[in-house]
Amino acid sequence: MRADHVIANRYRLDEELGEGGMGVVWCATDLELGRAVALKRSRDGDTGQIRREARIGAGLLHQNVVTVFDTVVDGDERWLITEYLPARSLEQVIEADGPLPEDLVARIGAQLADALAAMHARGIVHRDVKPGNVLVTGDGTAKLTDLGIARWAEVTRTGGAQLTGTVGYVAPEVADGHDAGPAADVFSLGATLYAAVEGHSPWGTGEDGPFVQMRRAAAGRVDPFRNADRLRPVLTALLRVDPAERPTAAEATRVLAGEREVPARRAGLSGRGRRRLAAAV
Repeated sequence: MRADHVIANRYRLDEELGEGGMGVVWCATDLELGRAVALKRSRDGDTGQIRREARIGAGLLHQNVVTVFDTVVDGDERWLITEYLPARSLEQVIEADGPLPEDLVARIGAQLADALAAMHARGIVHRDVKPGNVLVTGDGTAKLTDLGIARWAEVTRTGGAQLTGTVGYVAPEVADGHDAGPAADVFSLGATLYAAVEGHSPWGTGEDGPFVQMRRAAAGRVDPFRNADRLRPVLTALLRVDPAERPTAAEATRVLAGEREVPARRAGLSGRGRRRLAAAV
């Protein structure tokens, strides 16, 4: 595919924005409405992935989630049409700028937590919250992308780059083979904010490879904080090994916005949680 190609007789491809394990994203021009949009094509053709993402996005209108407009079919391929946001991914911001100021990280985190709270209220689990799936504009507006399409089984079948990027932000229970629920999204939010403050995943820099990170994730061995100061309590809460002990996304929103204190642990740790903490010591 090249620039200037027109999709479905309406969308002119202008610039490829990025390519990941799940698909390719282009900036395009809607020739009918005269506006910039983003077009996403699945790597595997019209397998249903794009339609699933479109259905999830169509039922979720939130200022911190990239808006889904439509899907179109062009030849043998289906494309997802979303709003175009002139922004960098949080992953790109961290790579270019290094660890970010805590005030900025808190603002980004509150926005993402609010988006997750809205998703969880509708029974939607994102399953792949990470810096690469967060867009940040120049004024600090943050938006989640890639709605609910990634699952652990899909990630473990992909190549090294995608595996490393996802394993770096996965919750311990997911790394241990359990399904991702809302609490896993909350952990991944904490891992994403940890990376923004510390400059790397809570499971380490990844220099030793994704399988080392995966083992650390399954054992719940979070790297010690080095830069975090006032955000340390909330990050510690979001990164609790036992999912039942983490704040909800709605609680995290208020904490990150400075409206309440970090919630206390709800109950004693489960046996699995105690084992995880013992492994982390």
